Amino acid sequence: NKGTSSTDPSTMIRHTARDTGRFIGNTISSFHARRQFGGNLGREKHTLQNLAPAIDQTTQIIRWGALALVGGVSLIFVNQQRAQGEEKKESHSLTPGQERSDLPFFTREEISKHKTAQTGIWVSFRDGVYDITEFVEGHPGGMNKIMLAAGGGVDSFWALYQQHFHENVFEILEQHRIGNVAVPDRQPAQAKSNDLYSNDPARHPALVVRSPKPFNAEIPSELVNDQYVTPNELFYVTLSSSFLFLSSSSFFFFNSSRSFSALALASNLWTSRFLRSSCFFFSA
Repeated sequence: NKGTSSTDPSTMIRHTARDTGRFIGNTISSFHARRQFGGNLGREKHTLQNLAPAIDQTTQIIRWGALALVGGVSLIFVNQQRAQGEEKKESHSLTPGQERSDLPFFTREEISKHKTAQTGIWVSFRDGVYDITEFVEGHPGGMNKIMLAAGGGVDSFWALYQQHFHENVFEILEQHRIGNVAVPDRQPAQAKSNDLYSNDPARHPALVVRSPKPFNAEIPSELVNDQYVTPNELFYVTLSSSFLFLSSSSFFFFNSSRSFSALALASNLWTSRFLRSSCFFFSA
């Protein structure tokens, strides 16, 4: 019983039938798989078609919601800008230190109790009361200078240093407004004749004025090279206070302790030995 050779025709027929059966089986399985996949795609496509209106509606809702959000934010911004503009307009229309009916009233005694950071630093200007506790450290003239007015009024200081009478300064001041000076404690307005700068001499109109009170000015660049020696009328002026005008019979001076004294001098002695002008300026 010899074994069958691989080249035997019957063996070849069996192998061929086996391979053919496997091929047919694989083909049928592949067909069913493709059919099932196609069905799934069809169902998914059908589902997407059913969801399309809902997706479109959701997209529209999101789109309109975004537009509404942007519009709302824009409206809020516009209203804020309008409110700030109206507030700024109102602050411009209100004279600094003018009484405000929406704020409380404080007596001078109450204001005088606020001189430190612990109690709060209050000052008054005209009929207004201000809490400048958070401002004193940033005062351009120095904290020690502004603290001289703590618990009192700045009016007398500003009468001397009138560079404070500026729109920007008033805006900063009104930001710290907390109330009004009680009516019985208000001081009458100072007469215009009490202006310490009312007797300042007239200056050359060509000077470039940097500060009118106290007067600070410089020669315009166009006139610098016109003359070798700058004329007195065009020479730069820098003052930190007002002029002091004296009569021919007396004069004033500051001694080493910075006290103010007066001496009476004979008219002829004054005119012969001292200045030919009756105008003095002292700076401590």
